[in-house]
Amino acid sequence: MSNTILSFKTAYLSAVAKSWVDPQFADIFHKEGESSILTFLENNSGSPKQFINPWKNLVINFLKDDGANLHWDPIQTGRWVGDDDRLIIYFPEDPGIEYRVEALAKYNFIFPTFMGKIKSNFEMLFDDDSQQSIVDLLNEKNIPIPSILTMGVADFDLLDFSAVVLRAISLYWEDESFKASIINKNGDNSDKTPILSKWFGYNNPWNFFINFKDNKPFKLNSTCDCVNQYPANVISLGKPKKPHNPNGNQNDKAVLPIALAAYNDDGNSYPFTCC
Repeated sequence: MSNTILSFKTAYLSAVAKSWVDPQFADIFHKEGESSILTFLENNSGSPKQFINPWKNLVINFLKDDGANLHWDPIQTGRWVGDDDRLIIYFPEDPGIEYRVEALAKYNFIFPTFMGKIKSNFEMLFDDDSQQSIVDLLNEKNIPIPSILTMGVADFDLLDFSAVVLRAISLYWEDESFKASIINKNGDNSDKTPILSKWFGYNNPWNFFINFKDNKPFKLNSTCDCVNQYPANVISLGKPKKPHNPNGNQNDKAVLPIALAAYNDDGNSYPFTCC
């Protein structure tokens, strides 16, 4: 597991634990988390910040409707039970046959994995204005800018899936039947793993639905290289309900550590959640 994912999971687990013992915190966590869990964790991880969002083009949020069923079931299943998480990947518009190969290479540069670029330590420590001031000062003094300031590191354990995404994009640009089958229309959250399996022999190793959506403004034939202008892929997670003691009216607090430990005991099939 990459350090970036581990950093998120440790901060997320802490927030989940607090939400079970602090109803006011839980309300804010669940409400704000429907927009951005990453922003919430940054703003509520202490001072100085214990968590800084490492991703440039990734949103992590809660499933809004069907994610409310995630609950601990120690009696019947001995595990956490709920709807699968969801990954949404946005496809860029076809730049035209003459520019496709350059555009695909550009997409791979922007999204070496579906999480997008990883921020460098420099980018995580300083806001945009401070970064620009430092870069301007270095340029003024003719001091070379180390590459560590401008480029993050990819999560290489996810590159196999990224290779399939590149193949899917190239076929999406070329084949109308594939395009019709791979894109999730509005209101359609069906898993597209069977389509990836049919065309590329790919089997999804994770317990989340994979969705693909087109994005008209996502054009790779633009001269702009500003990563912040490209869409962020989205991971939506189920909201873990506060566990209840299965032994009748006994204190729920007695089972919270057991349930949290079970929530954290995940495995490779849950890269972003703890269950």
